[in-house]
Amino acid sequence: MSGKAMNSLLVVMAVLTIGILTIYASSNCRQTGQEVTANTPTSRTAQPAPTATLPSLLPTPFRTAIIGAPLTPEPTRTPARTPATSPTTEPTPQAGGTEYVVQSGDTLYSIARRFGLSTQALAAANNIADPSHIWVGQRLIIPSGGAPAPVPTSSPTPTPTPGYDFALERFENIPNCGLTQIWGYIHDAAGNGLSNYTVRVTTVDGSWSTVSNPSDASGYYDIVLAPGAKAGKWLVFVVAADGSKLSSVVDVETTTDCQPGSKGVQTPRLDFRRR
Repeated sequence: MSGKAMNSLLVVMAVLTIGILTIYASSNCRQTGQEVTANTPTSRTAQPAPTATLPSLLPTPFRTAIIGAPLTPEPTRTPARTPATSPTTEPTPQAGGTEYVVQSGDTLYSIARRFGLSTQALAAANNIADPSHIWVGQRLIIPSGGAPAPVPTSSPTPTPTPGYDFALERFENIPNCGLTQIWGYIHDAAGNGLSNYTVRVTTVDGSWSTVSNPSDASGYYDIVLAPGAKAGKWLVFVVAADGSKLSSVVDVETTTDCQPGSKGVQTPRLDFRRR
């Protein structure tokens, strides 16, 4: 075979080879495309529908309260109770008399005078051993026949007479080495001196007792207990002419420490004033 024929044959073989390769490559591409298409989903994925959240469904005040600070429940209010008013206790009539409740400023003597009784009768009806010791709130039985004295409607104010009650006005302790005595003044309600009143002093055990000289025009009185410093405990009170108490009892103590400026007591001063 000549060289020209050989070259033509090689050209034909080369063309055939290229054609076969082209066909093979084209076949592979179609298969790959089909596989890709088969594996790729054709339907669109459905998007979830929007869901409304709790704050968007609630009114603005509640949404603000839920998103912000938590609400604090308001405490339950209990209505206040109105205290019951205690009824005023009036004197209750009892068998044998009327009941009276002692008020501030009362004494057995003033109560007896108010109901037209003697101090002794009122004390006996209530088993009171010492007429000078009664207290506010104490209930007393007014014996039958005792009634409050009528109040005058247009008569002038009566002039004070002996027998009114007295209260302690001044109490002062004074040291004195020369004499042990109790002294002072007796005044009316306006502070003027009252004459002819006496003050009784007794020991606590009742073993010794004496009365002062009658008060003078200035109301002055005194009782000498001992020459020189003397220690003791004494009960002091104003008395009426019949010996009944016209004031509460004052406890007094004297000592033997009598130097000036000390705390000793030898000459206590007790002033009394009519109520």
